[in-house]
Amino acid sequence: MKKIIIILTSALCLLLWPAFGLRAQDSGEYLPEEGDWAISVSAVPMLTYVGQFFNGTAGNALNEFAAQPYLNNDVNTGAFAQLTPLASVVVRYMISDEKALRINAGWLFSNDVNNFYSRDDAAVTENPLSQAKVIDTRKDRRNGFSLMAGLERRVGKRRIQGVFGGGILLAAQTRSSVYSYGNAITQYNQTPTSSNGGAMAVPANLAAAYASMRYLDVHNANRDHYAGLVGFAGIEWFFTPKISIGGEVNVAAVYSSRAIQSYTAEGFNSLTGEVDTWTQLTAPGSRGFDFGTGNVGANISLSFYF
Repeated sequence: MKKIIIILTSALCLLLWPAFGLRAQDSGEYLPEEGDWAISVSAVPMLTYVGQFFNGTAGNALNEFAAQPYLNNDVNTGAFAQLTPLASVVVRYMISDEKALRINAGWLFSNDVNNFYSRDDAAVTENPLSQAKVIDTRKDRRNGFSLMAGLERRVGKRRIQGVFGGGILLAAQTRSSVYSYGNAITQYNQTPTSSNGGAMAVPANLAAAYASMRYLDVHNANRDHYAGLVGFAGIEWFFTPKISIGGEVNVAAVYSSRAIQSYTAEGFNSLTGEVDTWTQLTAPGSRGFDFGTGNVGANISLSFYF
């Protein structure tokens, strides 16, 4: 029993230690000062990983950083969060003990090469029992960045401080897919076998001329640019000198523009006896302005001052 009491008392002291520390400790060496630099990284991936570890989520992995300054899940405004840069770092410079210049930078670069087997049409023509294969390829490319530059102010002289401020947001993103095929379109093979998702439906007005068509290059979604204002507010707890954990929410008013969408395709034209390649526009450019709770983002971060 004595050991149990000692253990419980020790645990209680550990839990209450931060509260006593907050009451007894003024800023001292804990808080940032004029001239300090800071780097903040998101703690969300680690917290998500730990939570999923305990609830047994399948495929649990540390594969995303969610600290972007603009988070929009509204499909009616482009579902920005689907392509928003997911790696984000905040850099601060303390221009005084209470004010800081702040840059939040996020980026995304992805070039995924996906290979697929298709039967070798030429080999099957020579030998119907042939098991020869060719390789089709689809390259999915995603690029983007988000940059928020602004000013923040701190309130409070102890180890818990309120932080609030705002800044200007610039962001852009693009997504495209490029296709290549092992079986070429020819006069003798006008509908070649392919397996990488590049086949497309033949429009009714072209059905008389083309037996089949397939994509070569698709710029068909999310070629977007964003500009706007971001406001944020949160708290930071300095649990040790110049190192803090903080929580923050932000809201954005954003003007967006979407580029013209298009695809490039190929097909055998039976009227001319040639393989045609052409580019088709699928949507004109568009623009919009969004402000509201759909633009709210949140983050938990770990900050290091030096």
